[in-house]
Amino acid sequence: MTTSPPRAGLRLLPDAVRAQMSSRARGIFRAAVRLARSQHRDDEDMAFRLAWSAEQRQFEREARNRRG
Repeated sequence: MTTSPPRAGLRLLPDAVRAQMSSRARGIFRAAVRLARSQHRDDEDMAFRLAWSAEQRQFEREARNRRG
């Protein structure tokens, strides 16, 4: 398994999106990219989609919890 620099996954995001993400969201995205890359080594697009989806699910879950 290859290891990527800790912030490598964030380079997949457009600057405008990255700037608006909280540090927690960036951490979730980075961890998800690392996991997705380990599972889909030859498909960077798939890794991005899986990571973005994971971050969005977490964001929605936290929003629901805040609403009660």
